[in-house]
Amino acid sequence: MKGKEDYRSIYTQYMYSYPHKRTYEKVERLDLSLYRSRFRGREMGLYIHLPFCRSKCGYCNLFSVTGVKERGAYLSAVRRHSDQMKQEVDTSETRFTSFVLGGGTPLILSEKELEALFVLARDEYRFSFESGFSVVETSPYEATGEKLKLLEEVGVKRVSVGIQSFLEEELKVLERVQSTSDMYSALEKIKKCSFEVLNIDLIYGIPGQSVKSLIYSIEEALRFEPEEIFLYPLYKQENARLYHKFEMDFELQHRLYREGRRYLLEKGYVQNSMRDFSKRTKTGADCGFENTLSLGCGGRSYFDELHFCEKYVSLQEECRREYRAYVEKQDFLRNLSFFLLDEDERKRKYAIKNLLYVTGLSCSDYKEKFCSEIEEDFPFLTELCEQGQVRLSDGRWYLTEEGFGFSDRIGPLFMSEKVREKMGNYD
Repeated sequence: MKGKEDYRSIYTQYMYSYPHKRTYEKVERLDLSLYRSRFRGREMGLYIHLPFCRSKCGYCNLFSVTGVKERGAYLSAVRRHSDQMKQEVDTSETRFTSFVLGGGTPLILSEKELEALFVLARDEYRFSFESGFSVVETSPYEATGEKLKLLEEVGVKRVSVGIQSFLEEELKVLERVQSTSDMYSALEKIKKCSFEVLNIDLIYGIPGQSVKSLIYSIEEALRFEPEEIFLYPLYKQENARLYHKFEMDFELQHRLYREGRRYLLEKGYVQNSMRDFSKRTKTGADCGFENTLSLGCGGRSYFDELHFCEKYVSLQEECRREYRAYVEKQDFLRNLSFFLLDEDERKRKYAIKNLLYVTGLSCSDYKEKFCSEIEEDFPFLTELCEQGQVRLSDGRWYLTEEGFGFSDRIGPLFMSEKVREKMGNYD
């Protein structure tokens, strides 16, 4: 039996990207001249961040603002941002193969505002909604029939809905404004459309939640036959409103994860990562260095070893301040935050992104990219293997069944001391 401290160490931080924005350094003006021609003939993703929300959930530590009625000034800034980036970086021969509207709550925009963003992706970045993969996030309340019809007509492939729980009492704990009736109504409308992928997000570890109530929410989600279900652990985020309002039962939280995982596997879902359960195993055996151009305040761009974004904030007052500054901005390379990955950090990112995914980490691919052996660079893999959390098979390191559940403890093992120090000192 593992001790409670072992379970606590699982739920310390998300490892969806490396390094975290809290490690980024401020720069007066970012020089992109070295990257101008790097993307000729390469594939890239386009991301637009829409920070608007009807209300900020108690667990949220993302960049979002509430109460904004007039969004035209922000969308004009996004257009200026786009125009400048196209001048700074030569994307004339770049193949934009993915397009994401994230937030915030993108569908809070009107149909006309949404359509303008789809036109931007299609006309300015030559994104094909027919052959590319497009994603739009939404909340149940904003998923109106008219907006869903627009998404369907445009050819959006994946719609992701933040449900979190189908029980009113759990939604209240999370400080969610949506009701269960909103959720059922939204999902019924979505199912009438022809989207390729419906994703439903659920949360486990909510104070007062039991195995029975979690399975109930999963069962209710399965009624709508989603192609994907993401099970997210509730974390205590210092910059979220819920931080001081509850204590975590980490042992129970891990039990909830195991029971939720077991139930989904029994229902025919495949586990692709700690959180991602899908009706199919996803490809993408060489993760880690995908490039993304992000527009909007709150998005993050990845240009090879260069990561950059607006200043990372999440508290509402700070988000409002950064939002106002973005709307008034004329030079979108000024007052940014950035991180430049050296060879060591690139190794760490590559290992994290691949090992924590179902397709695993290839020893030969790693050696080809970095001219070194992964076991020598990260000797703790052997200890993790002895603990039964990773395994080596046919020259590739994989998470075991137990290892998937420990992803957010395994991932930080790859973090450099420099990154740890910067995260600890972030103001």
